[in-house]
Amino acid sequence: MEKVIKLSTRKDIVVYLIYVKMISILHNLNLREKQQQVLAYLLLYNQRYKHLPTGERNRMLFSTESRKQIVIDSNINKGSFDNIMSELTKMEGTEGLIVIDGKLNEKYIMYHEENNNINIQIMLK
Repeated sequence: MEKVIKLSTRKDIVVYLIYVKMISILHNLNLREKQQQVLAYLLLYNQRYKHLPTGERNRMLFSTESRKQIVIDSNINKGSFDNIMSELTKMEGTEGLIVIDGKLNEKYIMYHEENNNINIQIMLK
């Protein structure tokens, strides 16, 4: 049996929040709500910087400026954000650590098209 669920949104962050909730379950990440939110913003910023070479993209993603903007966008106070970032570097799921040596684990990264659609396909065998 195959089931396709199509979601559409005008906000990029919603796409990543849905994606993070799914991978949290599928990869045994056991992320709390705010951890999911921060990871979703990291993935969103990674999407915004996708045109950059990998090394430069990772520097931009984890730069002080990006971190400050994520704090503002996510409405999480800086102290909590710093704790969450520290926790994300230690969290491991079925695909390994989420953050490895100051960069997102490629196995958890998702890029999406600019139309802000996400197709979820569930297949039961």
